[in-house]
Order: sequence, then C-alpha cells, then structure tokens
Amino acid sequence: LMLVTAQRKQEVTNAKWNEFDLKSNWWTIPSERSKNRRPHRVPLTSMAKELLTSLSDEAKKTATSSPYLFPSPRTTSSITGQSIDHALRNNTDCFSFPTFTPHDLRRTASSKMTESGITSNDVSKVLNHSENTTINRHYDHYSYDKEKRVTLLKWEQKLKSLLA
Repeated sequence: LMLVTAQRKQEVTNAKWNEFDLKSNWWTIPSERSKNRRPHRVPLTSMAKELLTSLSDEAKKTATSSPYLFPSPRTTSSITGQSIDHALRNNTDCFSFPTFTPHDLRRTASSKMTESGITSNDVSKVLNHSENTTINRHYDHYSYDKEKRVTLLKWEQKLKSLLA
C-alpha cells in the first residue's frame, strides 16, 4: 500500500478502515495523523482497492474487529513502523534486489512518477509535502484532487509495467 499510494510509513501502518471510502475511491488521512497536520485525500486506484479488499478478507477470516488495517497482534493499536522495518530486515532473502527501507518505496514512487513526466508539483501533492510559500500556505486552497487522481493512475500504470 505504501508503494501504490506513495504515502508515509506511519500514515499507512496507522490507517483505520473508516478513513477509506471504497465507493468514491478516496482515503482521507486525518490531520491528526498527517505529518503536516492537514487532512490529506489520497485517490484509490484499482491496485490500492485490491490490496484493501485482500486485507479486509484476511481480517474477516481471522475474525479481527480492529479499526486498523494493520492491527497489532499484541495490543489494541496498529502495528508500528518498526514492525515494517523489522519484517523487511528479516525477509531480505525474499527479494531479488538489495536491502531497502520502507521510505525507499515512497522515494521510488516519487522518482518514477517524475521520470514518467508527471510534474513535481503534482507528485508533491500526492506525497502531501508541506507548502513553504506564502501563496501556497495562505491563498491556494484548491484540493488538487483531480491532479492527484491522474498522477496515481499514471503511477499505477507504470508500476504495473515494472511488475510485469
């Protein structure tokens, strides 16, 4: 999900089911969970929805009633970012490429989007990077939802070609 949506590790590991609207294909990360403390709408592509469906099916099989996509097996909270780090370190033999970190998934998504001709502004909107200019902080309240959707659909096409 991190690679498909290009979202931060903590935003993915702490995601709750009620943040997802699978009918309108949006994931809304609430302000209290986003790094820049602003709500962030992430368009859901078909790959993202497939992953969410798979997670939901798995939760139903195990009778998990957690509000989290990735519930901790030990607590009532979600798994931690360190859990992801640990899992990657312990399973490096499963990958046919060098060791990587969760942040490398986000960096790769960003780089490949830009390489595919997507503007850095549109990539930045998908990544939910903070705006450091007065115009962006105070005057530009446009959601960029259309641009984010187009960007993630293009990224999905690129990702599918890389995985083929």
